[in-house]
Amino acid sequence: MTSTTPKIMLKKLKELNTLWHPESTLVFKSSAKKIVIGRYEDKVLIPLDHYSVDLCKQWHFKFDESLLEEESEEEVEDSEEVEDSEEVEDSEEVEEVEEVEEVEEVEEVEEVEDSEEVEDSEEEESGGEKSPDKVSVTNSTSEKCPYVDINAPKFLDKLILDFVENINLSILNGKEKMMKDLQDMTLKYKVLGDQNLELSEKYNVLHKKFEGLKKILN
Repeated sequence: MTSTTPKIMLKKLKELNTLWHPESTLVFKSSAKKIVIGRYEDKVLIPLDHYSVDLCKQWHFKFDESLLEEESEEEVEDSEEVEDSEEVEDSEEVEEVEEVEEVEEVEEVEEVEDSEEVEDSEEEESGGEKSPDKVSVTNSTSEKCPYVDINAPKFLDKLILDFVENINLSILNGKEKMMKDLQDMTLKYKVLGDQNLELSEKYNVLHKKFEGLKKILN
């Protein structure tokens, strides 16, 4: 038995004025030059890519290698641009770090100058005699003792007390409002009860008159 190879049916693609292979969606350059230039999917021409090349090998079609080379060159250019942008960002970060280090060095120099000025003023007050005890105390306190705000706990205590007082005041106001509403409702209920009693008495009077009239008529 001889195996029959499937026939390849090419159709005319009116939208692009060329031929194409519907089964693989491959599009040819023209009816004269049967070289694949891409794929036609969802009424859109997709340029030649690696997937198109695999389809060409599967169906034994020739493809335009120049288009594939252009695509690879574009990818290389994009990767080079990304690398250049990353290098620029790295250099900017390095410059920022150097600027921060320079600022820290300037602050250290200013601190040293301030300490020297303090020592000079103490020498002038003592008549030119240098007191090593005072110098050692100032150095130790400036290096080891951190700044402590003595008024901070008092401020927090006052803040907490104010908060508690506000809460108690709001609760007290709420209770007073509830008591006032309850008194108003009780008063309204009493008024309605009195009106109901008065209506009941009027009803009894009218009912007695109606019964008397019935007896007279009968």
